[in-house]
Amino acid sequence: MNSILGHLLADADGGFWMPEQASDYAGNVDSLFGFIFWLSAAFFVVLMGLMVYFAVKYRKKSDDQRTSPVKHNFRLEFLWSAVPSVLLIVMFAWGFSDFTALSTTPTDALKLRVVGKQWNWTIAYPDLGRECTPEQLDEELLGVVRGRRVVLAQVAVEELLPLGLIED
Repeated sequence: MNSILGHLLADADGGFWMPEQASDYAGNVDSLFGFIFWLSAAFFVVLMGLMVYFAVKYRKKSDDQRTSPVKHNFRLEFLWSAVPSVLLIVMFAWGFSDFTALSTTPTDALKLRVVGKQWNWTIAYPDLGRECTPEQLDEELLGVVRGRRVVLAQVAVEELLPLGLIED
C-alpha cells in the first residue's frame, strides 16, 4: 500500500498522475485515463452530495412518523440506466480504439528481440544484423535513434523479467 501511494504521489516529469509521455500512444491512453478519472470523481461528488441532502431532508423526525409509499418514476429509472450505459459504451469504444492502435505494429518500426535470462539481457537487432551481449549493454545500453519507432519482442528464458526503459 505504501509503495502504491508513494508512486502515485511521486513528483513525475509528466505531472501528478502520469509519467512523461514516451510513445506515440501515451497521449491517447492518458486522455482516456483522465476522462474516466474525472467522470468518476464528478459522479462520486454528485451522488454523495445527493445522498447527504436526501438523508438530511427525509430523516425521521419522530417515532410516530410514517414514510409515504414509493411510486415508480419511469423517466428517472430510464435516465439512471441510460446515462451510465451510454458512458460505458463511449469508454469501451475509446478504449478499444486505443487498444487496436497499440496492437497494430507500425511497418516502419525497428524490430528488436530482447531475451532475458536470469542475470543478463541479450538484445538482437534483426533488421541491422547486430546483437548486443550483456557486456556491451553495460557500456552502451540500448541504442535507438530518438523519435524512431521501436517494437520489442521480449522473451524470458528462465523466468519473467521486467524490462525498464529510460530516455536519455
